[in-house]
Amino acid sequence: MRQGQETYKWLIFDGPIDAIWIEDMNSVLDDSMLLCLGNGERVKLNLSMRIICEVADMNAASLATVSRVGVIYVPEDAVGYIAYIKGFLINSFVRDSYELFGKEVCDLSVKLFCEFLPGLVKW
Repeated sequence: MRQGQETYKWLIFDGPIDAIWIEDMNSVLDDSMLLCLGNGERVKLNLSMRIICEVADMNAASLATVSRVGVIYVPEDAVGYIAYIKGFLINSFVRDSYELFGKEVCDLSVKLFCEFLPGLVKW
């Protein structure tokens, strides 16, 4: 690791927001940075730790919680299936095929696949 470069540790939560646990998240978001788990255990986070919560909605979140977090809202219809297929191609096909086919051929393959797939699916 180079000087001045930070490495973060990520905690990822996925699932519906429960009114009880989302309120417990407020202690993580304040200056104490203390994660209180349902079993009573407490985890002290340090400055190199980050949290991502992937949730369907924020209906159970209080204003205190919402005001302390950064929210990115992506509606389901904005993503579509092409984003998933492109992600799969880039993370599987392209990464594993650079040596065999070269970067230009791999990038062009992904571009053409994503350009013509919607028409094929519609057909």
